[in-house]
Amino acid sequence: MDSIWNNQKFQLNANSHPNKELQKDWNNLGENSFYYEVVDTINLKCFDATKDYRPEVNELLEVYLDELQPYEDNGYNKKPIKTKKIMQ
Repeated sequence: MDSIWNNQKFQLNANSHPNKELQKDWNNLGENSFYYEVVDTINLKCFDATKDYRPEVNELLEVYLDELQPYEDNGYNKKPIKTKKIMQ
């Protein structure tokens, strides 16, 4: 997680972050106004270095996006666009 945060800070400090709202606030408020925290972990009883854990991570991400609603004034995430499924 530290490497992800460091990458985000690098982009922000280089004024090249893809999230323009976040970049604007970073520039106006400064680095000391931001932090990250780990809100949950995935219990890996038997870690397997060959396994792709992205599905588990994405599932956990969806749970927290639903719960926290970090959109608009509550965060920098973009609201997902809901699409209708067409029955065939």
